[in-house]
Amino acid sequence: MKTKFKKRLQEFLQENHPELMLLFAERGTLPQYLEDRVSLISPLMDELMEQGEDEAQIVALCIAEIAKPLGPSKYQYLKAVLQEEFPKEFQQYEDAGVLKFELTKMILVCLPAFEAFDFSLEKLDDHFMRHMIIAELHDYLLSHP
Repeated sequence: MKTKFKKRLQEFLQENHPELMLLFAERGTLPQYLEDRVSLISPLMDELMEQGEDEAQIVALCIAEIAKPLGPSKYQYLKAVLQEEFPKEFQQYEDAGVLKFELTKMILVCLPAFEAFDFSLEKLDDHFMRHMIIAELHDYLLSHP
């Protein structure tokens, strides 16, 4: 089960926090990160197994618990904004197979805006933050044709 959890956690990070995966790749720390998360979640995993939860449910609950400190996905947020506000560019990146790469770079460009608005679940609908992000994406797209 712990192996399945690590695999699922890695998939979750790739889909929702690719900027972390990039950092782990640079530092070579992904295996240690995954092991640390297994250690942190083991008590909950054991408790859920004792309660008779099925394996898929246990893994899903453990992923949700581990994901809490990561906060909402900047990647998914930017992906949605890019798709809604700049559909032509979104499609071009997707067709070229570079969407994830470009969005990961955009996260770094938008990081000051995310930090200025204390990006969190409560702030996902903040119109001021969204407009600041749109402006950052617009500038990025102009400088990266």
